[in-house]
Amino acid sequence: MPDNTKRATTWKEQREKALADPLIRREYDFLAEEFAKIEKELEQRIPSPDSQKMSKNV
Repeated sequence: MPDNTKRATTWKEQREKALADPLIRREYDFLAEEFAKIEKELEQRIPSPDSQKMSKNV
């Protein structure tokens, strides 16, 4: 059986190497910003369970 306990590189090492490339880094940063915008918009549209509990107590 092959020994799968030793990998050439971990996913973290692969990610670091990829992010060293300026084009990949730029795309990664862009997508991170877009994700943050979408996440913020969803938080505004969908009330959190905590805020629903507070409104019921009023």
